[in-house]
Amino acid sequence: MSIEFKALPIRNPNLRKNAKAKYYPQICRTRKIDIEKMCNDISRNTSLNEHAIRHVLFALESQIANYMEEGYSVDIPGIGIIYPSISGEPSDTPEGVKADKIKKVNIKFRPAKRLKQAIKHVEFKKVKKSKP
Repeated sequence: MSIEFKALPIRNPNLRKNAKAKYYPQICRTRKIDIEKMCNDISRNTSLNEHAIRHVLFALESQIANYMEEGYSVDIPGIGIIYPSISGEPSDTPEGVKADKIKKVNIKFRPAKRLKQAIKHVEFKKVKKSKP
């Protein structure tokens, strides 16, 4: 298998308006695996059926959300750590940093070493035109 990529033109906004764009590789993000395919593939490699796997994945999603609402990071061995993050308005003093200054809550992901190793030696395939 390979990762498909395309050439994306990007012009440097700090240069003159008529400056030529440079082309950079960008992954084509049109390919996606749905839950049915994932459950089917997992069931073929385990003794569990697709319905049991689907229930476990939905329960996992729910539990990850619950743990992050409580401020926990969730470490899934072999996959990585999923954790909440926040950003907000700065304050001149520590006392000025309050909950109402928090403007955004986000979810971050730090992949496990094993997952990073798995994708290290991937092959790439350039596509001529981006797919709709």
